[in-house]
Amino acid sequence: MIIKIDDIEAPTNVICLSEARTRFQIDKCRHVHLAVDEDLAEVECTDCGAKLNAIAVLARLAREESRFEQRRVAMVAEREKLEAKSRTKCQHCGQMTHVRPGR
Repeated sequence: MIIKIDDIEAPTNVICLSEARTRFQIDKCRHVHLAVDEDLAEVECTDCGAKLNAIAVLARLAREESRFEQRRVAMVAEREKLEAKSRTKCQHCGQMTHVRPGR
């Protein structure tokens, strides 16, 4: 079977730049404040009143939580590096001791 190039439809996930600019406007609501109705399984933006897809909101919250966890782990590692720099090995007893600041 031979398929002509003209017969192939354009991918549906590709959009032009002008469409992207109108879709993601700066002054448009970002849906930061949400109200969740667990009984009706609905999510609503308390700023603009839009009904939101619960799965999309859940996925966004999971990504944000993952990003916060990655930042927390990185900050703990940086703090451990800093604490390691503030201690040194004693020449007399061989144990780790804190370095006095300013000396």
